[in-house]
Amino acid sequence: MKRLSYRLFVLVLGLGFSVFCYAEPKPHLPVEHWKTSHGTQVYFVSVDAPDLPMLDITVTFAAGSARDGKSLGVASLTNNLMMQGSEGFTADQIAEKFEYLGVQVDMDVDRDKAILSLRTLTDPKLLKPALNLFAHVLAHPSFTLKDFQRQQSNTLIAIKRQLQEPSSVADIDFFQAVYNGDAYGHPVLGTAATVKKLTPQTVQQFYQQYYVAKNAVITLVGAMSKTKAKAIAEQLSVDLKPGKKSARLSKVPTHNQAKPLVKSFPTPQTYIRMGQLGLNYHDRDYFSLYVGNYILGGGGLVSRLFDEVREKRGLSYGVRSYFYPLDATGPFYISLATRNDQTEQAVNVVRSTLKQFIADGPTAKELKEAKQNIISGYPLRFSSNKKINAYLVRLGFYDLPLDYYEQYPKKVKAVTLAQIQSAFQRRIHAEKLVTVIVGKQ
Repeated sequence: MKRLSYRLFVLVLGLGFSVFCYAEPKPHLPVEHWKTSHGTQVYFVSVDAPDLPMLDITVTFAAGSARDGKSLGVASLTNNLMMQGSEGFTADQIAEKFEYLGVQVDMDVDRDKAILSLRTLTDPKLLKPALNLFAHVLAHPSFTLKDFQRQQSNTLIAIKRQLQEPSSVADIDFFQAVYNGDAYGHPVLGTAATVKKLTPQTVQQFYQQYYVAKNAVITLVGAMSKTKAKAIAEQLSVDLKPGKKSARLSKVPTHNQAKPLVKSFPTPQTYIRMGQLGLNYHDRDYFSLYVGNYILGGGGLVSRLFDEVREKRGLSYGVRSYFYPLDATGPFYISLATRNDQTEQAVNVVRSTLKQFIADGPTAKELKEAKQNIISGYPLRFSSNKKINAYLVRLGFYDLPLDYYEQYPKKVKAVTLAQIQSAFQRRIHAEKLVTVIVGKQ
């Protein structure tokens, strides 16, 4: 009863919010785009915020784990070493200098890209030294043996920790099963065996090939003029080797078959992943699949899967479905955890719910409510400089149109029942899903 009341409260709150906000909001993102003298793509949004003179900068390289080749883990290790020492500065000195300036520096790497980001105040007394150090670290990492060995050890610890988490094991096994040896199939961190084989020379070679000006995208969001943004982008790219832009990753061949993979793990819950190949950002079915998936399982508490798995049967605290777009072809997958003795029932309910959705599609009521929820909440995605910058990275890295985010609500609104049903029937195959089960069997 409590569970039902809570869900009704969320539904009423969400639908009430939608009624007042369903006016097809259009985030106005005046995106400026140019290239630096070294060929780096730059995307800039000027934000009028005199009370918060912040600047968010991200430098993104096509240097994710899909570029590892045979040296699995080298992309992640290279990215993690970027702030661990540069010519004339130790890791501690770099960290202390940024801390003194009140600067936030972050690094991240996924299957497609490697990211280094800087958040700073625009006060010239702070901005100038922060940019000088950031540009120096980008162009002159040292990759000393001592730094390398320390970070290699940290990576091995992280890999060991991953393998102790059943949810992480399920994710790793799912990608390996779906991509079957392709570039997206291995863990981003690599494996213990492959990371142990890496050397400072391997990292240096990876850096020299991929951390180059023509393989980079710089995004800037903050309270400044385009002239100043151009000068900053030039400063960050001028000392990078020109290099060349990496070729787009090859389209992943469709080789999914129904592969049940069961792994015993001492845990009170079983972690389940079910899925197949999905889409990329330029897929002609992108918006039909995106809106349809919101109804199926992407909408959380208001989705079909949540209703069937959680509300009606209490088989899981949460279940979701995802399309994860990547440069080549990202996966579609359904994720949940359940009690060990309910595993078979949970898998059957998920599969039957998906089959019915593919066969019949959503109802007109479901589609209307999904559009309302997606569109009414859309402006919240751009509620801070940091969020805007994250979406700007996506726009630039995946070569999306400059007005992509302004057109987004209109494209969501245009999706029809027939388009969703057609896309799911052509693209998603319930009988061929890779199914990964990790738990105490």
